[in-house]
Amino acid sequence: MTLLGLNSESVRAEGRALLLPVLETLSLATPNATARAIQQLRSALRGLGSPRKLRALPAAREATQQERLHALALRLKSSGCIPGMTIHQAKGQEWSAVGIWLKPAQVERLRVGLNERSPDDRAIYVALSRARETARLV
Repeated sequence: MTLLGLNSESVRAEGRALLLPVLETLSLATPNATARAIQQLRSALRGLGSPRKLRALPAAREATQQERLHALALRLKSSGCIPGMTIHQAKGQEWSAVGIWLKPAQVERLRVGLNERSPDDRAIYVALSRARETARLV
């Protein structure tokens, strides 16, 4: 929101209504739908008050972005796919299986034991405790 110059109140009030059609179009997971979704997204961001000029990129860069977005749409459409998220975004949610990426220093903290007084160690605990059945390092 900061990068696009959006007001958080506008996003809370109107974001869902303006962005839901983008997600619906993207869920079709076709190259044409992806191109339409990008145009819808630019329009939605203008509707949310972005002062940035949200025009099409040069053709090669636009095509690259469409390919990346199409690949994401296909991944999200596949069964069992859970989007990656930060520890803070995952807090309060659970899944049967969770893949966790940790830095080497965090893996070492696990090896020697977590300290409940350490904010970093508590964050590791939150990440690991999102799994109901299995957690794996990725």
